[in-house]
Amino acid sequence: MHNLKIIRRVTLTDVLLMILGFIGTTLKGIGPSYAAKANRIGLRFGNLFHWDKFVDRYMHLYKTLNKQKGVSYNYKKELKTFKKLSQIMISNNWIADTVQICNDALKNPLTKFLAEGANGLMLDKDFGTYPYVTSSSTGCAGISSGLGISPTKLVTTLGVVKAYTTRVGEGPFPTEITGMASYFNL
Repeated sequence: MHNLKIIRRVTLTDVLLMILGFIGTTLKGIGPSYAAKANRIGLRFGNLFHWDKFVDRYMHLYKTLNKQKGVSYNYKKELKTFKKLSQIMISNNWIADTVQICNDALKNPLTKFLAEGANGLMLDKDFGTYPYVTSSSTGCAGISSGLGISPTKLVTTLGVVKAYTTRVGEGPFPTEITGMASYFNL
């Protein structure tokens, strides 16, 4: 994993965000993280470089949501986990300015990027089957906003589609089997 890089700006998903519970989300990561980003309350990977400030921001968020919504959990355990995570990620140089890395790579005309789009436009937050969508932009525009590169740098895009649509969580296309039925091979 020597070339793994995570953008400094990405929002961490923590227990606090999961407890809040956001409508329609599976609570497995991206929904709570994007909600925290949109509400400007999220903690970012880049914050881990300044541990004391990270703890201050984390505790401010915890205390605010505890007061406003009665949220309570073992925050000390989670902070301990984040501390360990930060030490591993920083020592391995995994947190980086990936926008700069991508734009530097584009100086070579042979550079190619592979970007995953979370099931295409049917799940796009703007063009999909709203409100049963993901929290990101899954179309070609998401490549630019996600990687931080100019859309004029995209020479060719290729999309792969399936002939049907599926969903997990809530919505008109429930394909996730839950409850007792999920224990059987159907």
